[in-house]
Amino acid sequence: MSNAFNEVLLSLGANCKQKRQRQGLSVARLEHVSGVKAATIWRIEGGSGANPTLRTLCKLADAFDCPLSDLLEP
Repeated sequence: MSNAFNEVLLSLGANCKQKRQRQGLSVARLEHVSGVKAATIWRIEGGSGANPTLRTLCKLADAFDCPLSDLLEP
């Protein structure tokens, strides 16, 4: 994978974790609210080994009540 792609994944993971924690959501609660499996959320937040689909990212953005671009910004 390219370095740029890895940077995007790291930003995505950090942004998701930050939003989840700020909203006081556990991974289990986010799984329930978003419909995204907890294992996928852990992989995304870990920033490695994840390659989420656009559908998954949209589900997370909806659960956080934010635009998708908020999850991807550096």
